[in-house]
Amino acid sequence: MSSANKRPSIITLGQDSRIENEPEAARAIVRLCGCLPLALRIVAALLSRDSLKPLSGLVTDLSDRDTVLDELSVAELAVRTAFFLSLCSMTDQAAHMFRMLALSPGADISTDAAVALSGHTKTVSRRLLDDLADAHLIERGTVHGRWRFHDLMRVFATEEVDARCDAILREAAIDRLLGYYLETARWAESESRDRIPEAEYRAYAWYMDERDNLAAATDLAARTGRHRIARRLTAVSSRLSHQAFGTVAGLYFIGDRARQTSHPEEALAAYERIMEIYTEQHMTNVRLEDALLERVFSVVHEVPPLGRSPELLARAARINQLAGEVHRAAALFVDLGLTLTGLSRQQEARSAFREAEAIAHRYFTRKADVRDLLARIPDHDTGPQGPT
Repeated sequence: MSSANKRPSIITLGQDSRIENEPEAARAIVRLCGCLPLALRIVAALLSRDSLKPLSGLVTDLSDRDTVLDELSVAELAVRTAFFLSLCSMTDQAAHMFRMLALSPGADISTDAAVALSGHTKTVSRRLLDDLADAHLIERGTVHGRWRFHDLMRVFATEEVDARCDAILREAAIDRLLGYYLETARWAESESRDRIPEAEYRAYAWYMDERDNLAAATDLAARTGRHRIARRLTAVSSRLSHQAFGTVAGLYFIGDRARQTSHPEEALAAYERIMEIYTEQHMTNVRLEDALLERVFSVVHEVPPLGRSPELLARAARINQLAGEVHRAAALFVDLGLTLTGLSRQQEARSAFREAEAIAHRYFTRKADVRDLLARIPDHDTGPQGPT
């Protein structure tokens, strides 16, 4: 079920007043359970058994990764048992892949990284990943060729790899994965130096997909005593993150290609980097800035208001802020805050609203403009309006 704009409903809990009294905690419970029907049935049974337990207390219980699967057990119902039975129905190769994926330090993993981690061929790995996804033991990512665990399943997978895979097997898999990230990051760095737009695009696309995983891999290497590869990953990641992937023209190509292929967030990432280059090098080419801002405006407005992600709005706001387009930047920060509010990400929403207010009070010259902007922020008397 969606927790963004509906009152939380925890399966058989019915009219339990705790949902009305603690709506944010109820949404957090649904999120922590990943909307898994069995997990929510167990939550309902637990709350029915203890009618005085506040929902916030259950959120605390479920937030502990070390004990969450123990908490999700009542009478004959147990999430761990259900997961185990699902895994037992898989082939030995698929079960091995499942356990190996738990060693990946990032939030998701590509098929190529899974190949390195598991030691299987790409053809076999792709088949095993599909089998695991079809069995709901892993999830397909938002883009083709990427995979992720639900949080509860990751906890179970970690238990499995610790219990059933010896240390030599685990360490060898981690070595393969870290080697893959280092080798591929070096490939991306080499591609970005070719000054060929298509090559730059391939390198940039890989880096945008993997930059969080590169950071996580570097941390894993450092935590496990692999200091040499940690230093190398740090160095190549730093070079990738700071270089402009070639010329500004190449970045324009990357952004325009991403826009043409309906990847607005990738487009804005390229355009944001262009604006950062303009700022870092103190470039004052009004014509180029206007062309860039026109692209940014088009990218945002090609996405329907309800489809604009927080990441999209945040990038657009930052680009306009860097360009000195303070009115548009402030309006986008308000849109960002309203979107985050709708996703129940209240702390981030407040931060976006504060940024909008700060821009208005510092840069707006007309009081009416300040008043109109603040009227769109929920904390102000006139109440919120929808995203522009």
